[in-house]
Amino acid sequence: MGNDERARTHRKRGESVERQHGSALLAAEGHLRKYLLAYTIVIILIAIPVGYMLRGFNASHTSLFYYLLLFFAIMIIYPSMMQLRTEGEHLMRAFKSWKVIVAALAYIFVVAPVMAFFLGPYLGSGIGTGFFITNIVPASSSALGYVLIVGGSIEMATVITIASLSAAVLLMPIFLGIYSMTGTAIPLVPVLESIFYVLVVPLVLGQITRKVIYKKKGEAFINKGIRPYLTLITMIAMFFMIFLMVENEANEIVMHPVTVGLLIGFQLVIMLAVIVLATLIDMRMKFSYEQQQAVTIISMAKNLNISAAIAIVTAIPGALVPPALLRIVQPVVSVAYIKLEGKIRRLFPVEGTKAEIKKEKRIEKMEKKKEGTIGELGEGEMD
Repeated sequence: MGNDERARTHRKRGESVERQHGSALLAAEGHLRKYLLAYTIVIILIAIPVGYMLRGFNASHTSLFYYLLLFFAIMIIYPSMMQLRTEGEHLMRAFKSWKVIVAALAYIFVVAPVMAFFLGPYLGSGIGTGFFITNIVPASSSALGYVLIVGGSIEMATVITIASLSAAVLLMPIFLGIYSMTGTAIPLVPVLESIFYVLVVPLVLGQITRKVIYKKKGEAFINKGIRPYLTLITMIAMFFMIFLMVENEANEIVMHPVTVGLLIGFQLVIMLAVIVLATLIDMRMKFSYEQQQAVTIISMAKNLNISAAIAIVTAIPGALVPPALLRIVQPVVSVAYIKLEGKIRRLFPVEGTKAEIKKEKRIEKMEKKKEGTIGELGEGEMD
């Protein structure tokens, strides 16, 4: 066997192994995505007794938990920032829909924060503060998948996500300053640092990475090819972060079960309020079905990774409980809302339907023109 033939054999074996690894990773990503909620519940159920038994260790190693949680928070946020689509004419067109953007920002930064401001005190100082922090953070880019499922506008959802991230940098310090004046002091300097490290830095680096890969590998690779691997990394990092958050706050959860029940109930009330208000107001504003679905789904899904990072730096006992436990609430409500797709579709005009009608008319006109041309040619041949 010659050297060239050996090299070809080794290359083929390498490509075969790479394909097997790739398919295994894709299968793992699909499995975790399918059973994401189930795994989250199992991890929480394991973390509570473990954390309660190790509560002494947790209390004496707060700095270790701080750096581990911050690391996993960045690991979760960075890939999602890479997946934000910021190129293309469709995205630029969505940026011009300012009424839709303003409506979404109102639901994200007015409805949820105001309700959390008044409901938070019923949860106590620590968990109540974490609950308020959770409801002032921007929208979650992970909700883009739900928008895709119901046939909403991905471009509009992306624009809302980007706009909420930008607005959060300015609004969150203001909200936290107001909340601090009511009794629970929140250290603003560390919070500003955390916003910079877990929001601004991943956003900038994620978009730079996206542009580099986009130029080298193309649109299909960055939007589809690499997405499953980034999603897999995000989900694994999220599992580690959920375990650490719940394990670290297990004593608070065990000692205050009624408060935990109220926390879940309050968040359900806020999400339902966003859904109802968005549906009624968006109907009055005559949004399309695609726009309305993007607004509602993105507005009710909070970026729990950012709220967790802020809760970490505040070091307030119990503040990590809301971002940890509400990871169960958001997917359940989002999936339940998806089931209403047919009923919501009947309330709003569908852009896709109009486009299809125009396309059908255009095809019909072209066919008539073609038939006319053939008829003229036939008459010419007869002459």
